[in-house]
Amino acid sequence: MSDKNSTDTEQFLGWHRGKKVGVICEDCELLRFYDGSELFEKYDNINMPSLLPKLAKERGCERTENSFYERCRMTYHHKPDVWARKMGYVPRDEIQAEDRTFGDLPEWEGLVAFCRNAACKRKQPLDRWALQKRLGKDTKISAIGPRLKCKCGHRGANIVIGYVSR
Repeated sequence: MSDKNSTDTEQFLGWHRGKKVGVICEDCELLRFYDGSELFEKYDNINMPSLLPKLAKERGCERTENSFYERCRMTYHHKPDVWARKMGYVPRDEIQAEDRTFGDLPEWEGLVAFCRNAACKRKQPLDRWALQKRLGKDTKISAIGPRLKCKCGHRGANIVIGYVSR
């Protein structure tokens, strides 16, 4: 099954020439980095899933022969951000407030309005539950900023999403 973020060329060893290929096995307490060019010379342009059992056998892992129980769990080692992307996690800075609705906010996040007037430095926490009840769960958070009016008389506010203190 192909990962939706990878291309077909990444599935073969030839794409990793000149790069480091990391493998990790928590059961064997192994973390090792191979040179992609040396692996290419040794195994040719093999597909990456087929390379793992060969590397495990080379390291002396006896679990590669097991079909069902106690199988070899060697996987490729990725940087934390690459791993998070492959697992479907999205970095916090990529979540745009314009795209989020009241229904998207978890319970531990709250809203704070900052006046857009440069001379005014007012900020006010917003009751997100009352706003959600009045405007609906599908209302975009960016839509309420221009509708707010500050005590200084300026219309419009910047809405910031943050964590609610306990």
